[in-house]
Amino acid sequence: MIHEILPVGMLQCNCSIFGDEQSLEALVVGPGDDVARILEVVERHGLTVKAIVITHAHIDHIGGAQKS
Repeated sequence: MIHEILPVGMLQCNCSIFGDEQSLEALVVGPGDDVARILEVVERHGLTVKAIVITHAHIDHIGGAQKS
């Protein structure tokens, strides 16, 4: 299991990236912003994002979803 946590956006909310080491499929939880940093982690591990999970609708947790 790949799991990285990045503080993203102006409010530095945690974005989690979970990846399966065998299938190389991933999900991103709470992409508040800093899409380039999120994608860098995804690409570094050779992952393909299969889902973006939004836990709630505060802008600091969803801001990056639109940019993805």
